[in-house]
Amino acid sequence: MMRRIWFVVFCALAVSVSAAIKTGPLFTDNMVLQRGKPVVIWGTAEPGEKVMVEFAPSAGSGQAGQKKSAVTDSSRHWEITLAPMPASSSPWNMLIQSSNNPTIQYSNLLVGEVWFAGGQSNMRWALWNTDGAADLFQSGGADIEGLRLFAMPEVMNELDADLPIKGWQKSTKENATDFSAVTWYFGRALKEKFKDVPVGLIMSARGGTPAEAWMDPAFSTDCKPFSEYADWCDQEYRAKFDSFDSYKAAYIQYKADWKAFVHKKSTKKPVEPMGPYHAHRAGGLYGTMIAPLLPYSVRGVLWYQGESNMWRAYDYRDVLETLVANWRRDFKDPVLPFLVVQLPGFGCGGAEHLVWAVVRDSQAAVAKADPNVGVIPIPVLGDQKDIHPRNKRPVGERLALYARGAVYGEKIPFAGPSLESVHFSGGKAVVSLKNAEGLEQKGDVIHGFTLAGTDEQFVPAVAELKKGKLVIHSPEVNEPVAVRYLWSNWIDPADVNLFNKAGLPLAPFRTDGFKVVTQK
Repeated sequence: MMRRIWFVVFCALAVSVSAAIKTGPLFTDNMVLQRGKPVVIWGTAEPGEKVMVEFAPSAGSGQAGQKKSAVTDSSRHWEITLAPMPASSSPWNMLIQSSNNPTIQYSNLLVGEVWFAGGQSNMRWALWNTDGAADLFQSGGADIEGLRLFAMPEVMNELDADLPIKGWQKSTKENATDFSAVTWYFGRALKEKFKDVPVGLIMSARGGTPAEAWMDPAFSTDCKPFSEYADWCDQEYRAKFDSFDSYKAAYIQYKADWKAFVHKKSTKKPVEPMGPYHAHRAGGLYGTMIAPLLPYSVRGVLWYQGESNMWRAYDYRDVLETLVANWRRDFKDPVLPFLVVQLPGFGCGGAEHLVWAVVRDSQAAVAKADPNVGVIPIPVLGDQKDIHPRNKRPVGERLALYARGAVYGEKIPFAGPSLESVHFSGGKAVVSLKNAEGLEQKGDVIHGFTLAGTDEQFVPAVAELKKGKLVIHSPEVNEPVAVRYLWSNWIDPADVNLFNKAGLPLAPFRTDGFKVVTQK
């Protein structure tokens, strides 16, 4: 039986033994509360203690506030739900009181649109380290009134419990510099559209992490790939350590060796031992970087991850589907929108290991099965030699465009062309597309298509645009049964030359159900 020692929950308010009333880490000055949805406020206090929350507008605003109360349960938890509120760019105050504690006051609060961003390094990637950042900061473009930022520190385990949480911050050059570039550009684009509606961005991400690290083990046990990964983590740990104390000592030594390596005092790169403190452990970061933020009310989730699941690429569809369901439960919204960034091109794996193509396929499969999951293809935004492309602005803006159409109902073209259907006749494949209004071919030749017969051997194919449909054929395949488009790890931007009238590219796809790499 798998031993669930991986789920080490860090949350200072949850383990506190003091009598002081406390709130979750997201409750600070400058926070943004979600408009139009119930808003949960929570924290800890002495069992049986009555806690009162007052959400009050600024004097003279003419708006009505709210007062709610709750009694702390035996586990020291209290929770209060405020009624849905309209957007407000005028500052509010929140007072939290109990009979035995000083009043807590949070000031300069706004009500607007709140989004949660998660994933690995491409989501965490700092704004300062991206194309155009110097000009942005020099021009004062990072100073945006009504845009607020919250970055969860990278708390790997209980040894990181003292990492400072800066709380909500206004978007300024100083505060935006280290914030997620993709998330910030998304927020800026929303703010430009919504004008007087505040926008709040919560980012919790960590480089190199698999999706399984961000999932609740108790929720995910029925997901076979998750359980297999958790078992592997457990086996790796127990094969090398006979006790937790011996593991902890090895982990502390690893941290010291890593520090020496980073500061060039050692040329040997240390290997982190798998175990209860490892950032990649199943469920670990859910406990340390997600659970403390729940159940804050948000409009939706931005998800940029998948690189670290590439060697389990086919199973990723089951893992991602479970993660979505897990977080929807936690955020108390069964139809919470998830906007998933589809992996761009990258030169990894080799032609025989098309793992990134399969990750993209898994991402698309989850979106196809769930109307509230959107996949945002970015085939032209990769870097063949760098897994961290620096052009993050268009990624954030594509996410915002999709949100405007799919989440907020704006009547705009927000999705690129994608596969609708295919039929085979006369040695050719005829592909019909959706979201293909004004489909345009840029250049004389359409690139990126391959064709296969029953032998499942794909060869480059000729593609022609005829009356809004794609006709695909190859002299090497007399009776085609399958078409693939951009089925590779690295995608050359020159091969992407089919766009709809909104300038959005045709998404990678396959029409077959052939067994693919990593599929069991």
